[in-house]
Order: sequence, then C-alpha cells, then structure tokens
Amino acid sequence: MLTPLIPRGDRPRERAYLVPWRVERLHDSHSLVTNTGTTPLDVVRVFVHRGADQGGTKRVETHLWGGMMPDESAELCLCALDPEDCVITVAWFRPEDGCEYVWRYAP
Repeated sequence: MLTPLIPRGDRPRERAYLVPWRVERLHDSHSLVTNTGTTPLDVVRVFVHRGADQGGTKRVETHLWGGMMPDESAELCLCALDPEDCVITVAWFRPEDGCEYVWRYAP
C-alpha cells in the first residue's frame, strides 16, 4: 500500500522533549536521580551496564523503580561496582503519549 508523503512545511512540528532527570553525585558510588519534569513517569527502570568480567561477558544489573512523581528522587548505589566502568541507562514511559524513552549517562 502506498502512503502519501506530506511536505515538511505541512506537517505539525513536534517540540523536543527535555530529559526529565537530574543526577547528583552524593559521593563516588552513590547518585541521587530526580524526576525534574512536570508529569509523573511510569515504569521507571535503571540498567547498570558494567565492563566485561574475567570471562569477557558484559554484565547488566536492573533496578525497577516503578512510577516516579515530579520532584521524586531515588538513590542509585554502585558500591559493589567500579563507577568508572559503568554506563547507566534510565528507561521510562510518559503517560501523555504512552511511548518509552531512554537516556544514558556515565556516572
């Protein structure tokens, strides 16, 4: 089936969505992650990707935070890990559009 192309000038322009997170490092292995947005977020999950172990396998730890209201914070503990060898991925759903969003950062 053919889909007509809508010229760029005739399409409604969507505004960029600002990432609703602020990360404060409490000390080397603890961070406070805060929802700085204006709406609640659903099914918030945090994935901690760490470097390869001795067998060469990369490891991922999952933290399920559930829903987070505006200005709500959660502490991320990386005590058993080397924070310099980690990448953090935060995933969530916006109730307005039901889409999943992800954001990555290095602690």
